[in-house]
Amino acid sequence: MTEDKKIIESFNGSTYGIHIQKEPSCFNGMVSLEKYRFTVEKIKEPVELYRERLIKIWKLTDNYHHTYPLIEKAKELGISLDRREFGIDLK
Repeated sequence: MTEDKKIIESFNGSTYGIHIQKEPSCFNGMVSLEKYRFTVEKIKEPVELYRERLIKIWKLTDNYHHTYPLIEKAKELGISLDRREFGIDLK
């Protein structure tokens, strides 16, 4: 891999985190003259890994606004989440 090419891996999808700037600029001392092209590719990983991550998020959050989306994602992954474990790792 050359210095002018980079691979960036992230848990954000392509709609997050990549600021699209259509004009050259100078902001906070950073002069932006060069153009860049980003290619975003979803990384295929085993479903077991997604399940582990989901359970970890479930245990590390206490925001009840996240309850429904996390439960729905668990259904997609073929598991159920124990409500008694919601936020358990924060205590």
